[in-house]
Amino acid sequence: MTLKPLNLSEKLQRKQKQRWLKPLYWLGGGMIAVCLILSALQWGVPWHWQLFFHWLVRGEDINSIPVNLHSEIREFCQQSQSNGQVDGYKGSPEIAYGLGKFKCRRSSRLDQWEISDQYGFAKVEEAAAGTQMAEILVALVGTDYFYEIKGTIPTHRQK
Repeated sequence: MTLKPLNLSEKLQRKQKQRWLKPLYWLGGGMIAVCLILSALQWGVPWHWQLFFHWLVRGEDINSIPVNLHSEIREFCQQSQSNGQVDGYKGSPEIAYGLGKFKCRRSSRLDQWEISDQYGFAKVEEAAAGTQMAEILVALVGTDYFYEIKGTIPTHRQK
């Protein structure tokens, strides 16, 4: 049996390639993990956090409101002022943090409430009401972006 001579240059070249590939694999895997975590969080966190993540990634305007908030918002709308202004801060934390003060008007067909609000940050300190992490993210992303919430909910409970 004859032994094959050891080719050191080939082994060194292979090692050098691995040195570049290993960090790329970790970076790619890390990015995929972060995307999956953010996607999971988007559906498993309260609505105001979903809005915050939406704001962070500069998403489009919102045109739907979660069904679990319909009944409470419907009550607010029925008690709204003549100009349609509603103080959501008197409601649940999710409505207070998600909508705050918002406008509520009946649609022309009278079978839906039209909900409208603007969301964004004028100062980094405004994010401090959430968490310190929210304040850091707003400081990194900036405060120059606003979007509108324009959703509708039925005026009466659906069966």
